[in-house]
Amino acid sequence: MVRRPLRLSLIAIGLIAGFVAAACASVPPEELSVPLPTTTVESEPAPVAEKESESTAESDSSPDMPAVVGELAIGGLEGMVVADASGAVVRSVFPSGVATQPTWSRAGDRAISFVPSATGGSVVVSAGDDAFAVGARRPYFFFSWSGDGAYIAALGPGPRGTSLDILTPEGELATDATIDTGSFYLAWEPGGDDLVVHLDDELFLLRDPQDLETRESLGAPGQSFLAPVWIPGTRHVVIVDDD
Repeated sequence: MVRRPLRLSLIAIGLIAGFVAAACASVPPEELSVPLPTTTVESEPAPVAEKESESTAESDSSPDMPAVVGELAIGGLEGMVVADASGAVVRSVFPSGVATQPTWSRAGDRAISFVPSATGGSVVVSAGDDAFAVGARRPYFFFSWSGDGAYIAALGPGPRGTSLDILTPEGELATDATIDTGSFYLAWEPGGDDLVVHLDDELFLLRDPQDLETRESLGAPGQSFLAPVWIPGTRHVVIVDDD
C-alpha cells in the first residue's frame, strides 16, 4: 500500500465478484489528540503456571466482586428509555413520543435520540440524572459523537437527499451552517474533533466542526456510497473503491 498526501492510492484485492481496492488518504498533519507511541517494549510471556497462580490469587482476594454494571438506552418505546444491566427501567426521557434508535457517546456518559411529533420532533439527550430536549431542525436518522465528545454529527433528510448538522452534547445546534448533498458518509478523528466526510464522489477534511464551509479535499474515491475509516493513532484515512 502506497500512501501519498492528499491523494488516493489503490491496492487491488481479488474478490469473487470482481476487484476492490483499499485507498488510503493521508490527512494533513497536526498535533494528534492521542500521541503516537515513541518506544516499543518487548516482553516475554510469563510461564503458564505463573499466570494461573496470579489468576487464582486475584479470584481468592476478591470473591465478592460485583458483576459488570452498565446501562442500556432503548428506542421504539414511549420516550428514550434507559435501563440498568438487569433490564429494570432507570429513567425515561421525554416520554411523549416514540424514540428512534439511541446512540451513546464514546465515553458512555450520554445517549442521544430523536423523538418525532406532529410539530417536527425533538432531539433528546440523557446524561445521567440530567435530560435535555431540543426542537430538531429535521427528523434525524443518524447520530455520531466526536472522539472527544464535544460535538455530534446528525444526519437527516435534506433538499438534495441528506443533510448534516453539528450539535452540542445537549442536542442544540453548534452552528447554523449545514451541508446538503446526495449521499453522505463520515468518520470522526479518534479522540479528537477532525471530521472526514464523503460527499457524493469526493472526500473532504473538516478541521473545525463549527466551520462547515472550510474543507480540504482528500481526493475522489470514485463512488458515492463508501464510508471512510480513520486508522487510530495516525493521520491516515482508509476507504474502499472499485478498480
